[in-house]
Amino acid sequence: MLPREHEWVVAYGRVDIDLTTLPMDVTLSFPRLPFLIVLVAVLCLLPATARLLPVDASLSEKAFLALFPAFILWMAAACAYALLRHRHISFGQDGVRVTEVRWGRPHEWRAPYTEFKGVVLRSWRSDEREHWPILELRHAEPGKTIPLYVGAWNGPAPTAALLRYAKRLGVPALIESLDGSLHAAGA
Repeated sequence: MLPREHEWVVAYGRVDIDLTTLPMDVTLSFPRLPFLIVLVAVLCLLPATARLLPVDASLSEKAFLALFPAFILWMAAACAYALLRHRHISFGQDGVRVTEVRWGRPHEWRAPYTEFKGVVLRSWRSDEREHWPILELRHAEPGKTIPLYVGAWNGPAPTAALLRYAKRLGVPALIESLDGSLHAAGA
């Protein structure tokens, strides 16, 4: 299952796919540098955990330090997974071809634009100050939904971009309400 709401923001950061010319290829991946830094730091901490246990340690300290290496290894695996995961999306005249790579293994699927519900505008607020509108090519299967625009927005609602994407792909322009229901843009 692919990220939704705040996870798009965390997973890919800002996304702004320009579909003025088709075919168009784009690759979405996690930012590599932060994960590399965390991975190296985590692996450097692993040997140090054995030396942290004092001789007169309490039972809770011993339990914590016994579980700490497992936590470090779990963090290393999560970082490795993030580094080895990406999506390559090819937008064609009539549909998309998506190659998802997880743990280095590719999985490909194709879908015509008519198979999608439409381009959906929804929003996510990271806090009171920051508003993240998300435009996505929504599929009935959540794992096949494709982000088209994710980013902080300062100004009017990005409905012009919503209408432009929908017209270009030949699908409905939809707005998601707070309760999750979809309605046509402008309705």
